[in-house]
Amino acid sequence: MKQVDILRVIDANFNRVREAIRVIEDIVRFSNSETTIAKELRKIRHSFTLTYMKFFDSIPIIRRDVFSDTGKDNKPFSATSVKQILLRNFLRAEEGLRCIEECSIIVCPLSTSFWQKIRFQLYHLEQTLMKKIPDKSLSKPFLGILIPEIALENLQNELAILVNADPDFIILTPAENIRKFIKCVKKLKRFMKDIMIFVCDRPDIALIEEIDGIHFQSNYILLEDITKILGGKIIGIEVEKAKDIKKLHGYPIAYFAFRNYEKISRLLTKREKNSKLCSAVINSCHEIKKAMKSGASGVIIRYNITEKTLITETCKTFRTLYGKKT
Repeated sequence: MKQVDILRVIDANFNRVREAIRVIEDIVRFSNSETTIAKELRKIRHSFTLTYMKFFDSIPIIRRDVFSDTGKDNKPFSATSVKQILLRNFLRAEEGLRCIEECSIIVCPLSTSFWQKIRFQLYHLEQTLMKKIPDKSLSKPFLGILIPEIALENLQNELAILVNADPDFIILTPAENIRKFIKCVKKLKRFMKDIMIFVCDRPDIALIEEIDGIHFQSNYILLEDITKILGGKIIGIEVEKAKDIKKLHGYPIAYFAFRNYEKISRLLTKREKNSKLCSAVINSCHEIKKAMKSGASGVIIRYNITEKTLITETCKTFRTLYGKKT
C-alpha cells in the first residue's frame, strides 16, 4: 500500500461535509417552516468552516489533486423524495466528519474533539428533522376523498369506485366498532397500493396499522406529543380561521383544510398560502374551480354514499382541469 496523504483525505472530507450541510440547510430554509433548524445548521456550517481554517488554513487545498482522484467519476445516487436527499446528505456529513476526526489525530490532535462535537450535533438535528418529515408527501394539486363513518359499511364493496376516482389519498372516519374498522383498513391497504390512506382523529390507529397519515377534524390539543409519536406520517388539520394556522406554526403540518373554501382567499395572505398546502373540503363538482381559484392547493371531496357516480365525475373533472398526480 502506498503512503497515504492524510491532508488530501482531510481536504476531500472538508468539501464533503460543507457541501452536505449546505444542501440540508437550503432545503430546510426554503421549506418555510423549520427556521430554527435552518439557523442551527447555518451556525454549524460557519463554525465548521472557521475552525477548519484556523487549524489547517489552506495547506490541505494546496495538496489537492483533482485530476488523479478516482472519486470524481463516481455516479450520483438517485432519490425519489426530499426526505431521501436530506437523509443521504446527513450521512455524507457525518461520515466526512468521522473521517476528519480520525485523520486529525495524526496531523492536528488539538482539533479532534471539535469534529466529534459537530458530528453529534448533526446526529441530533438529523433525528429531530427526520421525525418531522413524512415518509410520503403531497404535491400540488392534490385530491382527497373524505369518507364518513356511515359509508364504511358498504365501502368494501365499492373499492372499484374509489380506485377509478384516482385520488391521491382517502380519509377514513373510524366507526364505533374499531375491530371492524381496522379490518376494513387492512383490506383497503391491500387493494389501494397507489392511494394513500389517512384516518380521522385517531393517531393510535394510524400508528398501529401503519397508515400513511392522520386528518384532524378536531381535538388536536396534544399535537406536540402526537407529532413526536407519529414520525413519518402526513398530518392534515381542518381549520376555521387564519389565526388557527398561526397557532400551529412550527408543527409539521402537511396541509390545512378549510370547510369553507371562500375563507382561503379572504383570510390568508399570499405568503401564508405559500407557506403550507391549503385544501378546501367540497361537496360537488361545481365547487372545484371556485376552491382552486380561492388559492387552494387541492381539494378534499366528501364521499356521499347515495351519489357514488358523482364522486367519480368530480374526481375526473379535477384531473382534467389540473392534471394527473405524479
